[in-house]
Order: sequence, then C-alpha cells, then structure tokens
Amino acid sequence: MSTPELSTADLQKWLLTVSTHPSGLQAGIQQAQGSHNAVVDQVIDADFGISAAHRLAIYHHGYYARLLNCLQAEYPVLRNAFSPEWFDEMGRRYLAHHPPQTWTLAELGASFPEFLESDRPDGGSEPEPAFDFIVDLARFERARTEVFRGPGIEHADLSSLDAIAEAETLDVIFTLAPSLRLLKLRFDVFTYYSQACQSDEARVPQFGEQHVVISRRNYQVQFREIAPWQFEFLQALSQDVTPRSAINHLRDHAEIDISDTTCHHWLRDCIRHGYFLPARNLEGQAVCMPPRENA
Repeated sequence: MSTPELSTADLQKWLLTVSTHPSGLQAGIQQAQGSHNAVVDQVIDADFGISAAHRLAIYHHGYYARLLNCLQAEYPVLRNAFSPEWFDEMGRRYLAHHPPQTWTLAELGASFPEFLESDRPDGGSEPEPAFDFIVDLARFERARTEVFRGPGIEHADLSSLDAIAEAETLDVIFTLAPSLRLLKLRFDVFTYYSQACQSDEARVPQFGEQHVVISRRNYQVQFREIAPWQFEFLQALSQDVTPRSAINHLRDHAEIDISDTTCHHWLRDCIRHGYFLPARNLEGQAVCMPPRENA
C-alpha cells in the first residue's frame, strides 16, 4: 500500500470527515479524498477479510448510533408514544441537518422540536392534530431536560423574598429563576407525560390549550399546570418589569383583570415553589426588606 504524505493532524481530519459526514459514509469519503488527495485504500488497511470501506463503515455507523442513543435518552416518552422506528428515522434525518456543534452532547437535541415542526408531513397547510401533539410533547421533554441540566437556585440566598412577600409590595422586580420554563401547549401533555412515565397505557389526549410551568427546587424537577392569567403574568415578569406593571399590561393587552390581593397570593405561591431569584428594585439593586410588624 502506498501511504500518502499526510501529517498526523491531517490523518485525524481525514478520519473525522469520513466518520462523521452527515450525508453518509460515501459522501464523507469523497469529501476527504478531495480535501486531502488520499483515497481510502491508501489510508486504511484491508485486514482480516474486511475491506477498508467496511472497516470505516463501522466507525461511521457507531458514531451516528451513539448520537441517536442520546436523542432516545432525551425524548424517551416521545419515542414510545407512537413508534420507536418512526422516532429513529426522524432522529437520523434531524442529525443529518443538525450535527453536533459543541463539545457537549447536552445540546444535541435542542432543536429537535423545531425540526419536527418544520418537517411536518402535513406541510402546515392543514395542520394534523396528531402531529401538533408530537411537537408539543417534544417541547415538553426538551424543557424538562433544560430544567434538569441547567443552572438552578440551589445556592442562591432567597431569604429576602419571604420578607418582600410579607410586605406585599408590587414595585420590585422579580427575576425568574434560570431553571424555570413556561409552556403554552395545545394538548394536555402534562397528564399524558405523567401517565406515560408510569405505564404503557397512556392515551393521546384531546385537543385543548394547557399552560405549564416546569421548575427545579432542591435538584427536583417539578411540573405544574397553571391558569392562563398566571402564565401571562409570569411571562410579563420575564421582561424585567414589576408585578404592578405586569398587572397593568394584562389589563391593557390581554383583558385580564387581576386584583392586588390575587397578585400577592400568586407571588407568595411562586416564591414558595422557587420560581424567582432575589428581587431587585427599579435601580437594579438587591432588595432586602424587613417584614411588616403586626399592628
């Protein structure tokens, strides 16, 4: 075998191109050959009765099998909801369009819900409810992964929040915790997900809007269905506005009228569930407010 004059770095790049090309092994071989002027038989020995191309195919298959395993682990309920074969096929198509871009595989499936939405079999012209459910379930599982893996509030000092809640002030800024996700869904995905995690008998729910908050406290992921106004209120707070401004926004733009008392109760509930970081005043300074004294 005549070995081409390739440096170790070039040989590594050659093998990387061949093994990871999203369009398949043959496309990788052609690209590597064009880039380095080295054909397969000049780089890889045929040994033990296995051709060079077949030996490379083992690496290529193993690479994408590992990536597919990562998607399967991130979307286990979605994979079992309809057909594992369908999921694996969609996963391969996704990986062809969205190969890994970072050193960590934690972000590999980040765009999978959007890919499913863009690759709908109905083309989006006449939406098929069953596929709406598939996309919503994918969004739910991805949000759950982000909450589980991402930064949380476990090491934050939240002692000032209780005093702020007791003071019933609506003029400080409550920052949503980085481990919080808000989802507006078209189906009761929350109930389906809970059932599917315990049994194979979960049924696809009927169409019906649902609002869900996914959070993490003490390293435990929590799912909770909330009312539409509670969802819109938290969405408004995510824009770094005060609760009073959020109330006014809902009154003016969503025709949702919330009393100050109702808002206070909801803020206390959110604090208890760990939805916020320490509050800030309008100047961006941390707020430390003593509790009100009883009259």
